[in-house]
Parts: sequence; C-alpha cells; structure tokens
Amino acid sequence: MNDDIKNFIIDRMSRSPYHQWLGLELADCGDGWVEISMPWRDELISSPEPPTLHGGISAALIDMAGLSALRAAGAQPAGTIYMHADYHRAGRPGDFLARAEVVRVGRSMGVADTRVSQDGVLIASGRGGYRILQE
Repeated sequence: MNDDIKNFIIDRMSRSPYHQWLGLELADCGDGWVEISMPWRDELISSPEPPTLHGGISAALIDMAGLSALRAAGAQPAGTIYMHADYHRAGRPGDFLARAEVVRVGRSMGVADTRVSQDGVLIASGRGGYRILQE
C-alpha cells in the first residue's frame, strides 16, 4: 500500500468528530486490510453492571474498518450500502481492535469483512457493502 492511501485514512479518522470522540487510531494496514484500535472509555458503556460496551459502538467499528479496508485496497468508497453485525460476547473495559479485510471490489460496490476483538477474543464480527466511486 502506498503512503498516500495510509495518510488519507489517518486524515479521515482525525477529521471526523465522531471518530475523534471514539478515539480511533490506525494501528496497522496493508493492501486491502486495516486494523483500527479504540480505547475503552466509560462513555461507551451500555450496561453498567458489569460494564459492557454498547453494541452500536461495535457496529461503528465494523463499519469504519470495512470502509477503510476498501480505501486501503485503492478503491474510493463513498458510503455504506448495508452492514450486518454479529455480537459474540460482551466487550469489557480494555482496548479494542477491529481488523477488516476486503472481500471484493466491483465497479459500483465493495464488500469487506470485519472482526472486532479484545485481548485476542472475538466480541463482534460483520460484513459491509459500500458504494464505490469510479475515477
């Protein structure tokens, strides 16, 4: 992957107030895949006893990572067409890592799969379809 694409992904995350609020950072990336990290914060709690991560936050990680993976593949994603999330276990206090990989890039749509984990344990996974712009 070239540095321009990597810098574009970093710039997009740093300019979005929502992504800033979530504390998202590009942890690693390559051709057609990304890893995005997110720290725990009490504002992300859905249920206080015991403290667990809100499912909407997991879904946001799946969506953002999938879109970024398509960008890492050199595509120009322009928004989410659909997204599906499966929740495997509750997220607890600690850091999270979303790893997304491109499944396919077509003329008008790209698809990416994402796995969200915490300390190596899968907490959520999903697939998104994203509109692709043509140059």
